[in-house]
Amino acid sequence: MRTRLLFGAAALVLAFSGATAKADDAYACTVLLCTVPGAGDWRGIPACVGPVTTALAEASLGIPWPVCPEAAISAATSQSHANSLQSK
Repeated sequence: MRTRLLFGAAALVLAFSGATAKADDAYACTVLLCTVPGAGDWRGIPACVGPVTTALAEASLGIPWPVCPEAAISAATSQSHANSLQSK
């Protein structure tokens, strides 16, 4: 429960942080925080449901999985992670 609250709070902070951050970057970083292995089930974190559901719907249409520019993760790794989430 505590982990879920932590990730939910972090997602909200990213969503509303700094005027220099673009909305797409905040969205992508929220999706990353919500789906990172070990974060628990994103469906149980209210702040994660909308962004992750949107990312999964977009991925099913062939739109690339969002990549958080602040994270040290490649686009290929991100897409592989998206594919594993869709198969669940």
